[in-house]
Amino acid sequence: MLVEHSFVTTLEAQAALSQADAFLRSLGFRINSVGAERIDAERGRKKPNTRKVSRLPQTITLVYDRGRVTAAAGITPFKNREFPIHAALMTALVRSLERLLVEGQPAGEAAAEWFAVDASAGKVWTTGDKIALGILLSLVGILVSIIIVSILAAVLA
Repeated sequence: MLVEHSFVTTLEAQAALSQADAFLRSLGFRINSVGAERIDAERGRKKPNTRKVSRLPQTITLVYDRGRVTAAAGITPFKNREFPIHAALMTALVRSLERLLVEGQPAGEAAAEWFAVDASAGKVWTTGDKIALGILLSLVGILVSIIIVSILAAVLA
């Protein structure tokens, strides 16, 4: 899942990328590289082996070109199954950067939407996963019932 967004800022490259660097770090991103006109950062695990959306591999690249900032944010979904929450999280991230660099909002205000989406993301369960979990819980319930009945039969006998 990749979201690309461009916006224009009046900040110089050094100031814009410095603010973006600090902002991304505050959101838990690890900065991989910083150039004169580019930032590459990542967050989450290296492999998408978790259902928890906030721990999935997330990347963002910011490119500054004469006031135009292009942000490309991506997330690798669990089992390559994309859900609306993935797009919502990446869209909130690039919008937060726009609010920071264009509107000049403080970092906390700029990130409010991102924090809300990230907090509500939780875990992603597919229909097949839910069915398998339901069957497993049913089998456990049946097993517990059999054990209780056999214990009661032994006690009453």
